[in-house]
Amino acid sequence: MNSIRLWHFAQASLGIVQWVGIAVLLNPIIIERTSSGALLGQVMALIGGAGLLAPLIGGIADRYCYHRLLQRMALFIHFIALLILYFADTTAAIYWTVGTLPLLIFRWQLGLALH
Repeated sequence: MNSIRLWHFAQASLGIVQWVGIAVLLNPIIIERTSSGALLGQVMALIGGAGLLAPLIGGIADRYCYHRLLQRMALFIHFIALLILYFADTTAAIYWTVGTLPLLIFRWQLGLALH
C-alpha cells in the first residue's frame, strides 16, 4: 500500500467504533441481562480470539482486492448483530452470536495493518 485512501480512514473508524462499542455497550448489557461474568468473559474471548484469523483474512482481501466488498459486508453484519442484540433475552446463545457475527468480517482490518 503506497498511499492512504479514503476507505482506509473509513475502515479505521469502523474498527475504533467497534471496540469502543463493545467495551462501552456490550459489556453492561450482558451483565445487566444475565448477571453472568463468565458469559461476558466467553463473549470477549470470542472477540479477541478471532483476531488470530486476521492475517489470513487480510491477506485474502489484499490478494483479491476485496476491501470494498468486505467493508460493505462488515457494515451489514454489524447491523445484524446490533439488531439481534436489541431483541436478545437472557440466553447465552444469543450473546455468543452477537459476539461472533461482527468478527466474521471485522478481523480482516488487523490483517491489512500487518501487511
